Amino acid sequence: MLNTEEEGHYEGELIANVERREASIEQAKQQLANDPRLGKAPIILRLSEREAISKALNLPIAAKENLTQVVAYELDRYTPFTPEQVYFAVIQDNNSQHDQEQLKALLILTPREVLDGLYEDCKALGLAPQIADYQNTPNHLHTLEDGYNLLPDWLQQKSSKTPKLIHASLIASIIVLSLTALILPVWLQYQTVTALGDKIKLIEKDAKKIKALESEIDAVVNESQKLIDEKNASPKVVEMLNTLSAVIKDDTWLSYLQYSDKHLQIQGESPSASTLIGVLEETEMFSKARFVSPVTQNKRHQIRTLPNHR
Repeated sequence: MLNTEEEGHYEGELIANVERREASIEQAKQQLANDPRLGKAPIILRLSEREAISKALNLPIAAKENLTQVVAYELDRYTPFTPEQVYFAVIQDNNSQHDQEQLKALLILTPREVLDGLYEDCKALGLAPQIADYQNTPNHLHTLEDGYNLLPDWLQQKSSKTPKLIHASLIASIIVLSLTALILPVWLQYQTVTALGDKIKLIEKDAKKIKALESEIDAVVNESQKLIDEKNASPKVVEMLNTLSAVIKDDTWLSYLQYSDKHLQIQGESPSASTLIGVLEETEMFSKARFVSPVTQNKRHQIRTLPNHR
């Protein structure tokens, strides 16, 4: 009997050796009742020379790929048994010198009724063997999983896969959690940056619209300001006429008035035309007054003084 690890792998520690004797059987029953390790330990059914035989074989090197099938096909030639009469295993001899044409192997077999009877005896004791081997070629305790087994598949007690599944699930969960702990912050940061990028794009789009509107408003304001400046730069016609009316004497009258491009041009008659320029220069509204055409005398409108006749 062997102890086992939690994962189901064999540690290779021999717990008990039960021989097929009545005294040993009673001792095994007591150990099963007192030692909880025996309930979890794998059971090896080890056959004696009376219960199994072995035979060295020299096989063609081509049989290496399907060694068990080749031996089963030729079993009645190597032994007095047929494959239906025995349980057997074939072990390749890896320690012998390599031969390019021959393959050395060891055939181990036991009659089916012998192994079936021994198996039933173990079951009667409450023992369920997982492995059956030959005492002259025992499996190594530390490499049982890689050794040979004379028990057929339907008699082998499969170790529970639950601990392995739990262990694998825990490892997978740890890996997933570790990856999540590493990836999640990066992913969240990426999502945040992406969201901010989208918002920035929308803000930039709105900012471009606002800037375009501001440009249009500035253009309208500039045009309006130009009109206002032009209007303010030109005096009002009413004020201009009031000023002229105030400074021009009653003996002077205008027959023509034109204002264009900050220039006022007047035409009329005055008995003292030369003094009119000085009068206009003295006002705040007019400057740089001058004659733009020769001054002529209108004889038709001369005022004559007639002598008094008494």
